[in-house]
Amino acid sequence: MGAVLGVLGLLPVSSPAQTYTTSANDLWDVSQGTVVTATSGANAPYSDIRDMFGGQFSEDEPGDTIFADGQPPGFVHFVEWQTAAPVTVSSFVLFASGDGPADSNQREFSQFVLKAKSSPAATNFDLMLYTLVVTNHPYTFVDPVHLALVAANITPVTAQSFRAEFTQYTAGRGYDGPRVIELDGFGPNPPVIVTQPANTVTITGMNATFSVTANGSVPFGYQWFENGSNLLTAETNATLILTNAQLAQSGNTYSVTISNAYGTTNSIAATLAVNQPVIPSSIDLWDISQGSMVTGTSGAHTPFSDIRDMFGGQFSEDEPGDTVFADGQPPGFVHYVEWQTAVPVNLTSFNLFAAGDGPADNNEREFSQFVLKAKSSPSATNFDLTLYTLVVTNHPYTFVDPVHSALVSANITPVTAQNFRAEFTQYTAGRGYDGPRIIELDGFGPNPPLIVTQPTNQTVAAGANATFTVGATGIGALSYQWFLNGTNALASATNATLTLNNVQPGQSGNNYSVLVSDNSGSTNSAGALLTVNVPVNLLPSSNDLWDISQGSVVTGNSPVNSPFSDIRDMFGGQFSAVEPGNTVFANNQPPGFVHYVEWQTAVPVTVNSFNLFAAGDGPADNNEREFSQFVLKAKSSPSATNFDLTLYTLVVTNHPYTFVDPVHSALVSANITPVTAQNFRAEFTQYTAGRGYDGPRIIELDGFGPNPPAIASQPASQRTIPGMGASFSVTAAGSAPFSYQWFVNGSNQLAMQTNATLVLTNLQLKLEAWKSGAALGENDVGLGEGKGAATGGDQDGALGEGHAGKIRNAGDGSLMSERRPGW
Repeated sequence: MGAVLGVLGLLPVSSPAQTYTTSANDLWDVSQGTVVTATSGANAPYSDIRDMFGGQFSEDEPGDTIFADGQPPGFVHFVEWQTAAPVTVSSFVLFASGDGPADSNQREFSQFVLKAKSSPAATNFDLMLYTLVVTNHPYTFVDPVHLALVAANITPVTAQSFRAEFTQYTAGRGYDGPRVIELDGFGPNPPVIVTQPANTVTITGMNATFSVTANGSVPFGYQWFENGSNLLTAETNATLILTNAQLAQSGNTYSVTISNAYGTTNSIAATLAVNQPVIPSSIDLWDISQGSMVTGTSGAHTPFSDIRDMFGGQFSEDEPGDTVFADGQPPGFVHYVEWQTAVPVNLTSFNLFAAGDGPADNNEREFSQFVLKAKSSPSATNFDLTLYTLVVTNHPYTFVDPVHSALVSANITPVTAQNFRAEFTQYTAGRGYDGPRIIELDGFGPNPPLIVTQPTNQTVAAGANATFTVGATGIGALSYQWFLNGTNALASATNATLTLNNVQPGQSGNNYSVLVSDNSGSTNSAGALLTVNVPVNLLPSSNDLWDISQGSVVTGNSPVNSPFSDIRDMFGGQFSAVEPGNTVFANNQPPGFVHYVEWQTAVPVTVNSFNLFAAGDGPADNNEREFSQFVLKAKSSPSATNFDLTLYTLVVTNHPYTFVDPVHSALVSANITPVTAQNFRAEFTQYTAGRGYDGPRIIELDGFGPNPPAIASQPASQRTIPGMGASFSVTAAGSAPFSYQWFVNGSNQLAMQTNATLVLTNLQLKLEAWKSGAALGENDVGLGEGKGAATGGDQDGALGEGHAGKIRNAGDGSLMSERRPGW
């Protein structure tokens, strides 16, 4: 029989992710009657060879087998085993782990060989089933989560006696015997599902995860479906992750088909429940801030816990905000609390928040039944109204909002009462930590707040502030709590307006929402998206291809606002009488009128990008002097009778303008398809008319060729004092857009410092001299590098560090700055 050879190295990036878990009922498991017949020896007495086949006999690492230590590299450890009856094996999975690079990858092997006997009478293992040469140490896993090292099909073989060999990889400190977690063999059968997808509950904006595990001949293929028939094309792994779940998805079902070479198996359908977030309230009807007081209780876990924390208090010593009932009671014991509101209240709904200690601690601190009661009148001798009963069937709890531990959020038949009682039947007992834990119990009236103005999406430049606002109405005082991405409560963000100061690119894509509450309930707003634009630093150029200093001349234009303005100022001139450097087209034209300018360069030039600088008069003046459309054209040849090439068209939708660099009024910075031409035309369609100041204002129009950036303004040396900041800036001309990367001391790249300005905060003294550095930037043409600028301190012994700017574009040119020592 031919053997399968595997070389364990880097997996191809196209390999689909697979999940492999150890099996308790594979063909080689001890539970199926397999017995070990021979071995080179385990690391006795701490390890047992049977654990490789599903046993739990090892003293130190139950479930793992560690072969004997003290052998040299190249030593062949082995195990031989026999199944209860002959079995047909078509695939196997091997789980193993070493001690990692910090321990020289001890307990790894360099080769694995799987063999079998062709018949019970064979005198040796004459069938070579699989060979693996391990080239990567530490191991490269096919499933790193479950430490699956190999999952392979083999030519099907029917045998009863098998042998596995593990060649030792290293030796040194004496902990060298390979560690094998499990070796599972499977027959030529369709997959068998071991763990079905489970129903999942999440809240809006959060993720939901469904998983399946299977045994059988590997590898498996997975295909997930929504509602039985909707193929989720990209979902082909053992785990399905649904991101940003929404209410519309609630009730959808998700199932998976698992396939291998021998058939397919369909999972059950699991249901997704998506709920609105349910968050504890500080002003509900039962909150102590509203005058509620506890009138009776079975007892809290004193002195560590306080019963009042169930109603918004923070009195507990160990878990402030939570109430833990007294320990030492048997299962079925009824813990209770009774309370009275300041005045009778009209109750229509409530939320209950609770948490146990989880499966690892036997789900202690959970309850098995909750009952909510009230008195029908203040004079009633008992709590004669049962408002709600919950029998808990799932332990650990199944939450309606797992993020905030909301166990119940329910409407009840409206009742007006002043005296209430809650009963919690203890679920378990054992280690003495048994009293149920209640986080909060909130009651609400019939009219939760109504949101009349939702927060809206915001787009701002990096470093600017962003503001989100909500408008709401309700009964009495309203409270607000803003959240980041649905679940992260923002500290001190408790007003109707949320202001984020100095936002940075890393915050772009964040979602902000607000929970508005009154004593009748809470309402969640819609989420609003924050977009942060990374600012660019664009300055008009004095040596671009279209500048009059380079020989460009205006050959035609619609009238300008003479005698105050001059068309040449659009190309670097300073001829205008009123606004030198700006061109203002003629006034008194109707909206839609096309102003234009035509110009010719001294020689044909190749243009692949341009920058347009413009400014209107702002909203207070009806955004006069703006245009609604810009078109850039060229002639394909000097003999062309018209401008037959359209290079770029911009339709302006925002008035006032939205700039790519608002500091320098850069409206457009764009690459175009490279064109070689000598004659160009720009058209500006008038936006508005009214008071007579309507001609568009153009500050400058610069054209660039396929050349590296030229640094127009180098970073300058700075002096500061400890604890203060320093700022370095660079400006460049060339084919925009530019990208920037700052460096310290020439070679140390500064993470996230990718703008034209570098801001250093809270500077401290250094005890060694640093040479000037470089900050690298780029655009689509090549490289330019800024001059080193030093930072110095104002105390004796203070020495500086150097920073500079390198600017890159799409070519392959490069300009390095000079280096200067720090101070």
